[in-house]
Amino acid sequence: MRLAHFDIDYVFDFDKQNTTYSLVIENSMQYFNLVKQLIDQNNGKQGGGWILSQIDKELSLQDNVVCVYNFFDLNLNSKKIESVINNEVLKVIKEKDLLREFEDLSKLVLKINDEILSNIDLPIDSSDDITYENFIKLSNYKITEEIDILNKIVTYVDLFVKLKNIKLVILVDCFAVLSEQDMQKLLKQFNYMDCNVLLINSQNKYTFNDVKKCIIDEDLCII
Repeated sequence: MRLAHFDIDYVFDFDKQNTTYSLVIENSMQYFNLVKQLIDQNNGKQGGGWILSQIDKELSLQDNVVCVYNFFDLNLNSKKIESVINNEVLKVIKEKDLLREFEDLSKLVLKINDEILSNIDLPIDSSDDITYENFIKLSNYKITEEIDILNKIVTYVDLFVKLKNIKLVILVDCFAVLSEQDMQKLLKQFNYMDCNVLLINSQNKYTFNDVKKCIIDEDLCII
């Protein structure tokens, strides 16, 4: 798997597992443009210059990359994560073949509604068919929130790795939030998860062993 951009004369090669790159973009305008395109493409917007590919086949950044950039508002129960969890639950329900259980549940709901509505003198109707989807909505599945930012990042990434089998993690501006020691711990956790990692920052603040580095200076030259 490879990641490239039309404006960068450099290819991030993730053909080997657990490969980590550090991309430092010192030119502020270039940094803003490249990061904005990355975030937009990861959120499903068309256009942008980032290309993710595998064996000459283009891959979707939305489906194959987890991008962490807003560390101060990192939500373990966002709509995006809720959708991923609900899809996984739906898959399990179908695999377990719980049709009979849901028929029994629908009968119970019908009985409860009959008893309730018989005491209300209004023309009220209700849906008694308990579908898989509205059962999931009723269950309101949530991830236990982490307080520590490091554990929150790990849990956030772990969700996508386990539920969507994502293999590339991109952290944007992480050097501004995490210490060098925290970064070492985080990269170690990602290694356990069998993830490839790309760190994108505006300053060349930390140096790590076994991390390949690409620096774009103020004059847009690659060092």
